[in-house]
Amino acid sequence: MKFFIFSSPYQYYADNLIPVAKELSALGHEVIACYRLSETGSEFDMLTGKKVNRLSDRFFKGEKFDAVILTQTWWYDDLNISKSCIKNNIPFYVLEHATPMTLYTQKNGIKSHAYRAHHSGSKYYFSFGENNVNLMGKIGFAGKNVAVGSPRVEQMLSE
Repeated sequence: MKFFIFSSPYQYYADNLIPVAKELSALGHEVIACYRLSETGSEFDMLTGKKVNRLSDRFFKGEKFDAVILTQTWWYDDLNISKSCIKNNIPFYVLEHATPMTLYTQKNGIKSHAYRAHHSGSKYYFSFGENNVNLMGKIGFAGKNVAVGSPRVEQMLSE
């Protein structure tokens, strides 16, 4: 299979996707994986860690992919990618990066991060565990939510 894996706007969002990208590549899949930092606009290849020149343009210029994996679908190019996936019938998946943020209330009394309940048509949302699955249900996420481990933590524990 051919995968496009993308994350923005912070490196820590991508940290959970990096082990996934490397594992898919090791299994023989074709993987184009990058993350973009919002403060600089710089992109980095998840497989090599090297700075690259707009690797994500391969997706935006119409290169065909069998599946897409993101860490969020609410803003920046991640939102544009999810919309393009829906339009072009490309299955896409979301691997969580911070579900517990939904527990917080902002200073003005408004529940924080309620937008996380919406994943723009992703096929599945992968949570770190049952607690996060329950949290997503409490904030109204109605999609398919699968409890998995944290790729970032599991990679650190295996080293």
